[in-house]
Amino acid sequence: MLTTSTAMWAVELDFKPEVHSFVSFGYFGTTKNEWLGSSTSGSSEFWEAAANASISPLPTVRFAGQLFARDFQRADNGRAQLDWLYGEWRPADSIGLQAGRVKIPFGLYNEVRDVDAARATIFLPNSIYAQRSRDLYNSTDGAKAFGYLHLGPAGSVEYAAFVGRTHFSAAGGFASYLSDVGFGKISEVGLDYAWGGMLHWHTPVEGLAGRFTVTTLRGLYAYGTSGGMNLSASSEFSSNLVPSLSFERGPFTLATEALFALGSNEINFTDASGSVIAPPLVRDERGCGGYLSGSWHFPGDVDSTVSVERLWND
Repeated sequence: MLTTSTAMWAVELDFKPEVHSFVSFGYFGTTKNEWLGSSTSGSSEFWEAAANASISPLPTVRFAGQLFARDFQRADNGRAQLDWLYGEWRPADSIGLQAGRVKIPFGLYNEVRDVDAARATIFLPNSIYAQRSRDLYNSTDGAKAFGYLHLGPAGSVEYAAFVGRTHFSAAGGFASYLSDVGFGKISEVGLDYAWGGMLHWHTPVEGLAGRFTVTTLRGLYAYGTSGGMNLSASSEFSSNLVPSLSFERGPFTLATEALFALGSNEINFTDASGSVIAPPLVRDERGCGGYLSGSWHFPGDVDSTVSVERLWND
């Protein structure tokens, strides 16, 4: 018993938490269009900051979380938020479980969008990763299963599946987007539940990988006030399918992704007493987009990238 107790105490003493933080400031401008505000005259309303920590009290158990804040033109305005916070149990490479506020696997970069070293571009392609509505697809309160499977000569596969529920801040990026497209002052935004998954295949060809992610939002709703009217919007469902392909060889990285979006929405108009003042607006949404990018890493930690992007709504 004495030996066992000593060994357990030694494990506790060896356990060391990891703490990281970052802060970045930027300036951006556009030439022929207003992007996220008054961008043709340039804007310095662009900074991000975060602090994250992780601890592993046991070899198969980990706890991790991050506080995040940003000012992105009209989005967020320096509001601090709990970005993600979860407990993880991973008894083997092939299976792991997370519970709490878990990251949503979406495309190639959503789970590492705060890691600058993961890409050369400052802004991820807006056709796939909505810059203003970061809170919509960043994380959800629920659970996630994930794992890594070796396929022998066929390569290997990573997988993940998640389900959860999200309540958005009326001061967040998604709410400010709704306000700008006509919902006026937003009082509440929420989501009944979200689910989805990811499958990532590391092919036998060195550096070549393919990924497919699906994310479905059910019961997305918002309430706003504009011009004396009360507006309520609800989305029966909104699904996004993202096939991705990447190739890395030495200093060169080639990446391409496409997005196919499907949705069904309804908007209702009432006065202050709740009486209907206009017929509900019902519409099915269809959209797609994508990008192709190539990056080259030079000696001295210098990266260069060239990309082309297209987005078609409805």
